[in-house]
Amino acid sequence: MTAPVVSPTALARQEFDFSSLVEENERRTAPRRRLTIGLSVFFGLLASGGVVLMIWSHVTSHSVGELTQGLILAGGGASLAGYMVWLQRGMTVAPRTMSIGPDGISFGGGTSRPTVLVRWNDPHFRILVYDARGLPPLFRDGSKRVIDFVLRTRGVPWTPISPEAFEVLTTEAESRGLQLIGDTSGGQTGKGLNTVTISATRHP
Repeated sequence: MTAPVVSPTALARQEFDFSSLVEENERRTAPRRRLTIGLSVFFGLLASGGVVLMIWSHVTSHSVGELTQGLILAGGGASLAGYMVWLQRGMTVAPRTMSIGPDGISFGGGTSRPTVLVRWNDPHFRILVYDARGLPPLFRDGSKRVIDFVLRTRGVPWTPISPEAFEVLTTEAESRGLQLIGDTSGGQTGKGLNTVTISATRHP
C-alpha cells in the first residue's frame, strides 16, 4: 500500500471568510425559512388540537371515533411539526469562517454555537458539497447567481463556500487519501447540480 503524498499546503492553516456569501444566502432563503417556521407552528397547533380532542372524548362520551381522530391529529401534527423543526435546523445561520489545517476543518463565526472541528482522521468523516457551476448563471427573477458551492457536514448547517475554499478542501482531502466521489473539475452550464462527496474511505 502506497502512502498518500501530502500536498505542499498540508502543514499550513488556511483561513476563509464567507460573510458576504452567508448574507446573500440568508437573503435568498428568508422566504423559505419563514414558511418552514409557519408550518411548524401550524402542525404544532394541529397536534395540540388532537390532544384536546382526545381528552374531551375521554371526559365526555368516550367515543372511539373522536379518540381516533384526536390520536391521528396529535400523532400526525407532532410528526410533521418535528420534521419542520428538523428542516429549520439545517437553515440556521451558517458559519462565516472556515479554517483548513493539519488537524482538520473548523467552522466558526456568526453563530452562538461553539466552533465545530471536523478531523481528517475521523472514521466517520463525511462532507457533501453541492456544486452549482453547471446551473444557469441567472435565477428566474434575472438576478445573478453568486453562490457556486454549498457545504454540509455533521454539526454544521448548510454553508456557502467560495471556489478557492472548495479547491483547497478537495486538494487537501485527496492528499490525505480521503475518497472523493463526483466531478471536481467544474461542469459546463446546463449539466445541472453536481454533488461531491468526501468520505473517510481512503484510497489504497
